[in-house]
Amino acid sequence: INLGYTFKTNQLKGSGLSNLKIYCQVMNPFSIYRATSWLDTDLVSYANNTKTFGTTTTTRSLVFGLSIGF
Repeated sequence: INLGYTFKTNQLKGSGLSNLKIYCQVMNPFSIYRATSWLDTDLVSYANNTKTFGTTTTTRSLVFGLSIGF
């Protein structure tokens, strides 16, 4: 999930910036919270009553960023 906001040029007047964007990126958000214990994020497939599990652990990340142009 990526969310961001780009400020308009008229909002940046007098700041010396030509563009400004703030953003947040979440990877595997359902594996961050224990409230979603019903969701097995390591499960690769489920067919014919057999489960296939992934071989690596699920990577979780939360990134905040700032993009500035002068």
